[in-house]
Amino acid sequence: MSNEVVNTLGNADLLYRRTDDVVADARWIVEESRRFAHAVADQTLVRRNWALGKRIAEEELGGEGRADYGRATIAQLAETLTAEYGRGFSRRALYQYLSFYRMFPQIVYSASTQSSSSLSWTH
Repeated sequence: MSNEVVNTLGNADLLYRRTDDVVADARWIVEESRRFAHAVADQTLVRRNWALGKRIAEEELGGEGRADYGRATIAQLAETLTAEYGRGFSRRALYQYLSFYRMFPQIVYSASTQSSSSLSWTH
């Protein structure tokens, strides 16, 4: 590829490329944009799931640690969120978000100061 130019477009993760082959450059830009969008979406899911876990933990504390109260709260929350937003909010998922928050109570704060290669939700 002769005369290759690679620049960032407002964000260090979204790149622009120019060579002598406009079709190859267009493909490269589309593929880079897709990778960028997937990474941003995954990082957003990590933050969302952590925040849901934190909120559930706070609610459990407000219920004075009673197991029945926590189960009822999560069951109702799962039903409501699933009805409104669809998949991803089952009781099992909400318990996973709670566990994630409890295991890593500071991860969102530390990950936000790191590069874009921070943990994804699949980790």
